[in-house]
Amino acid sequence: MTEAKDLLQNILTEVEAADTEMFKPNGPINPKNETVLCSCDDPLIRKIWAVAQFYRREAEHSRVDSKISGTDLKYDAGFNRPDDMADLLRILFWVLLRECYQLWASGGIGIRKEWKVVKLKDDDEYNCDGSHDPQGSARAIEIRAGSLPAGLRKLLEGLE
Repeated sequence: MTEAKDLLQNILTEVEAADTEMFKPNGPINPKNETVLCSCDDPLIRKIWAVAQFYRREAEHSRVDSKISGTDLKYDAGFNRPDDMADLLRILFWVLLRECYQLWASGGIGIRKEWKVVKLKDDDEYNCDGSHDPQGSARAIEIRAGSLPAGLRKLLEGLE
């Protein structure tokens, strides 16, 4: 069994080594529905974003590989890890962004091209990255009690 602190340290090491130029937010600002609040200039928060996007891409590749091969990999040890890592890092990104830039009372926010943090007109999308729709709307990632992915809950339980 691996210690939770070791797992967290491995994640931090991976994040610190990340290149933010590989995966940057590229969604355009929609001036009709979004207002720029600030820019995310924190290098660690940017790196967390980049690694989350890397894992999201790896998860998509795994799903495509599974579909093409006709093999159900959802119970394979490595199949779910990229999805869980992407979820963990995206939640960490949004929490740190809100905490560091004092955005908890801002309602719905998004991250856009050139690391601009925007206020969303529609608060139904609590945190969004703009990457799923070229017009700038995106799937929301909500941070609410009990909504943490299993991997993140396991890591945090080990820190108690």
